[in-house]
Amino acid sequence: MEELCGRLDVYAVVLDVLDGVRAHPNASKDYDVVLSIINQTQEEIATLKSRLEESKQLIELQLNHSRALDSLRDRFKHISENADFYSQFLSENGDGESRLSVTPEPQDCMAHSSPYFPEPTPSISNNAFHSTLKGPEASHLQPPKTPKPVNDLEVAISYISNQDFVKIPAYMKGRLRVDDVNSFVTQFNSVLNQKLALLQKPKKSLKLKKEMDLVTEWKEQNVPSLSGQYFLSAKDFVSLINYKFSKKDFSIITILRHVQRIRETRVGKTVFYVACF
Repeated sequence: MEELCGRLDVYAVVLDVLDGVRAHPNASKDYDVVLSIINQTQEEIATLKSRLEESKQLIELQLNHSRALDSLRDRFKHISENADFYSQFLSENGDGESRLSVTPEPQDCMAHSSPYFPEPTPSISNNAFHSTLKGPEASHLQPPKTPKPVNDLEVAISYISNQDFVKIPAYMKGRLRVDDVNSFVTQFNSVLNQKLALLQKPKKSLKLKKEMDLVTEWKEQNVPSLSGQYFLSAKDFVSLINYKFSKKDFSIITILRHVQRIRETRVGKTVFYVACF
């Protein structure tokens, strides 16, 4: 407070000087004092500016660290939610089952009525795409196009659009392209409709033992948690189109779960992929 009062006195003298009070006995001396204070104040202001700039850089560094931590948190969450995917690799390497916890898949996507009496029509997005140019810059020059809908399919999950694909986290996509995802969607829809066609056949028309065994197995799988929904298992791909899932396919399944084209339901030791429309 005393320092503030002292400064007020000095400023009062400054006003006297500026008002042309030349008769003040110490005007010249007081002017030098005021000039010295002004110079000191300018130096203090410069120091404060420097410290503010340093603080700004420190805040930016902290924000970068925060973003990095958020990214790590999302990656840990992704690994936790996809324990089944990583446990496949552990089993293949003979390391036993994965100890990662599995977060239940959100039940926020709709499924149609009974797979034995289907009514839905394909819901195919017109924004999915595939690259039509050649060269490393093709994807930057022209957006890929959406695969055309297959009109003869009775049920089908939608393709992934460019807008959907760019919103998927980079750590989840890895090196996958939208073409890879949509190619798997085509396979999924094909197997789903082959399964549906067999289920709709009259029992007397099932002449092959393999077909009868498949239909019997599928009907046994129609437990309450799967009743009235369209679903497949990895075994169905092998049985119907002789296609075995690779690590790449499990990554695509994770993406399809993320964009809510499918969801996973576990019954016993079997994981079922339920179509979402």
